[in-house]
Amino acid sequence: MIEQIKANQAVLSSRYTELERRVLQWFGRNPTKTMICLDWSSGLMYESLLLDGFLEPEDPDDEAKAMKMTWADEGDEALTSPSFSAPFGPRLLRLTAKGKALVDRVAAAEAVE
Repeated sequence: MIEQIKANQAVLSSRYTELERRVLQWFGRNPTKTMICLDWSSGLMYESLLLDGFLEPEDPDDEAKAMKMTWADEGDEALTSPSFSAPFGPRLLRLTAKGKALVDRVAAAEAVE
């Protein structure tokens, strides 16, 4: 069992950020919870959980509703292209069935792929 826990830690550490691993651990410690609130500004730190299908936005249109920050150089008009505009603020994310299965496998010390 200890060997499998270590193997799982190695797999998760190679694929996911510290924040992503903490999110998975949080769901493992709170098995009745299905949602978590993270900040948009940390999006790159939890992107793999979204891309791998373990988390999904509670609202599919959440990016359009997010607060936006724009940057401008002194004397210039605000730069509003997507490369100079970024969402920030709270983002509600749901643990998917695939994510729940991963959390359950880790908690049970079963192999994760």
